Amino acid sequence: MNMRVELQNDQSGDKFSKQLIDIGYGKLPIDMLTGCINFPQSFCELRIYTSVDSATNQDYVVNCPPEFLNSLDLPGLPPHNLQLKVGSVVIMLRNINQQRLCNGAPLAIKKLLNNVIEATILKGKYRGDVLIPRIPMIPTDVPFELK
Repeated sequence: MNMRVELQNDQSGDKFSKQLIDIGYGKLPIDMLTGCINFPQSFCELRIYTSVDSATNQDYVVNCPPEFLNSLDLPGLPPHNLQLKVGSVVIMLRNINQQRLCNGAPLAIKKLLNNVIEATILKGKYRGDVLIPRIPMIPTDVPFELK
């Protein structure tokens, strides 16, 4: 057990310590040409989430292709693209769950799925794993409905 990890009193400390020990004992696959540890191809792959994907009214689908919808920058809504990588640290900007997922909570991204982001709250009383759902936002100040 790594003493620094143990002193942090972190729930994931055991897993991190095991990874450090595996690296130290050479249990992870190594590239013979470079001498570096091999990581999976998907390690730190960038995932882009778009805010506006489709028109809700079928009459507008023909006139509003996804390329046009993706080019919109609507006032009062967050930026169109959210770019995330597994392992990155982000700060929650909205109160989704007042007790756990609240404004200012530091999160480490664990897994990026189509409609859910798996993350870990890094600090505070409610430290641990959480799921962040995709929340549809339908603006009312445009002449057509977007989702």
